[in-house]
Amino acid sequence: MGRKSNTKKKVRERLKETEEVELGFFDRLFNRKKKEKIKEEIKKEVKGKKAKKTKKKASKKKKTKKKEKKSLKEKLHGQKQNIFAGALTIIMLSILIAVGHLLFVKAFKPAPIAKFLPAEQTVFTVEFNLNENHDQLIKAKKLTGLNPLFSKAAIVQVVDQLLPLQYNDISSWLGRSAGLAIFNTKKTDSGVAQIYFFEISKNENLQAFLKARNASISTYKNTDTYIINDKLHAAEIGEYLAIAESNKEIFELIDLQSSKKLYDSSSYRRVDDNLPLNKLAYLFIDFEQVSDAFLKHFNVLSEQGIALEQIKPLLKVFKSEGIALIALQDNFAIQSFLNLNRDLINLDSNATFDEKYRAELANLVAENALVFWGGINVSDQINRFIEVLSSQGDAESLIFSQLTQSLTEKYFGTDVSFQNDILPLMDKEFVFSIEPVQKSGDSTA
Repeated sequence: MGRKSNTKKKVRERLKETEEVELGFFDRLFNRKKKEKIKEEIKKEVKGKKAKKTKKKASKKKKTKKKEKKSLKEKLHGQKQNIFAGALTIIMLSILIAVGHLLFVKAFKPAPIAKFLPAEQTVFTVEFNLNENHDQLIKAKKLTGLNPLFSKAAIVQVVDQLLPLQYNDISSWLGRSAGLAIFNTKKTDSGVAQIYFFEISKNENLQAFLKARNASISTYKNTDTYIINDKLHAAEIGEYLAIAESNKEIFELIDLQSSKKLYDSSSYRRVDDNLPLNKLAYLFIDFEQVSDAFLKHFNVLSEQGIALEQIKPLLKVFKSEGIALIALQDNFAIQSFLNLNRDLINLDSNATFDEKYRAELANLVAENALVFWGGINVSDQINRFIEVLSSQGDAESLIFSQLTQSLTEKYFGTDVSFQNDILPLMDKEFVFSIEPVQKSGDSTA
């Protein structure tokens, strides 16, 4: 009702203005028509204003929505940034903790003896973790428990038979690590140098030990050398006391301190970087440095009448290997890494491993087994190895066949064939274990 009255009022006002200013005789005559026309014009104006007003409102509403959307987008973007920043912070903290732990362990662990050995001559090293406060030693003690075979007294007895000095004599200054190294040399009659390394924990106790044994002291190339008990020769190399049976071995070790070290060689790094940082013992062998003198030193194959020239083609396939003894929560484990000669072996070949090792035969092994070794399809791996040898020539695979057959005949008899009798037995899962046997008198064997 209000809108219609408003429109009529506007029409009357417009007519009045027209009559006073613009309307002539004919316009007055047809005033009614004009009235209708003005009414339509006013309606259009009102409608236009209304549309304009609605459009303005819609535009304002649209702008508000756009603003709200932008605000929400900025808010969500801010939240995303916060989430991303939080995730990045957690990742960075994790990395820092991991790296920090690694640096802490490395900083407070003894230096590997490989840092003092020549890269081009060293054949063999073995190191032992002696730190009683180390996690590995603590776990080892828990695992061995009250077993008399692994008591400290029993271990010391074995060690005393192997070392050139008695453990009780050196325990006052002995640190967290000990090791043995063998490297090739032309300065000894045997062709190799065998040197023991003992970390020094307290130098004053070492000096007291040397004084008690009337050790004579001399200097060679600014390094103090000692003669202990008139038969052992020693020198302080880094944080270790190096001991050998001749001064030639000690002097050459001192000479070689300026040469490239085993620790920095590709053969050692490739192996060491793929084995656990914390371990009880660590053995390393460089196959490229194996010599006749080394084999004779250990009587490994010389007793079998096998010379280096016979097995050299086999050794060409390998570069180096490392074996680590690790104490876990409920058992000991051995982890190894074999560094193959990539120049001779096509590592991108179609070797497939369809079967998975599930250790199903472990159910047959006693819970108190001392040693457990299991695997699957060894025959396939051996055949693969023979394949690799064959790619180098027939001589290499023939040497391997002769070697395996001679060992088979030695342990299983001349009627047994490695290829026909032994190898087929290894195409499935196998297990090897050493278990304690209760004898009369309740003793363990």
